[in-house]
Order: sequence, then C-alpha cells, then structure tokens
Amino acid sequence: MRYPTLVLGVVKSDTTLTVVGSLNKEFSNFYNNCSTLESEKDVYVWLIEAVKEALATFKGLQKVLPRRVIVYRLFDQASNFNLEAALISQVVTSV
Repeated sequence: MRYPTLVLGVVKSDTTLTVVGSLNKEFSNFYNNCSTLESEKDVYVWLIEAVKEALATFKGLQKVLPRRVIVYRLFDQASNFNLEAALISQVVTSV
C-alpha cells in the first residue's frame, strides 16, 4: 500500500464484539479483541476502546499512525451505522 493503512474488521453478534486490524502491509500481523457484551451500551464503549488499542498497536509496530483507516463491519439490524461511523471517525481523528 502506498500509505500506512489500517484495515479494521468489526463484527457484532448478540453477545460479543470482535475487532480485528491489519498491522502491516503484508496483512501477516493482526490486532484482535473480542469482548463479551452485557448490554447494548457496551457496544460503543468496547468499540471505542478496541479502535484506540488497534491504532496504538499499529503505531507501536510501524512507528507511525495509519494515514488511512478502512472499516469493514458486520452488525445486526438493530445497530446504528451512523453512530458507529461517527465514533470510529472521532477516535481516529483524536489520536
């Protein structure tokens, strides 16, 4: 890839939230976090924390923050895409 890029996969089921992120351009090293959700509010708390951790791990290995962040998501129908996108964008721009 031309620019440092973090590709994140976010999957939410009824009881878990999983975030996986690429940590190098060869896609051979990954960050992962799987959290058990006790309430619907936990989704956003864990999502913010997992994205922060993924960015910090990327920076730790690459010595630079990603210039691009691509997010693939699989949420249930009840999720709020606009809120999730805004939270991820806020975390990325605040780092």
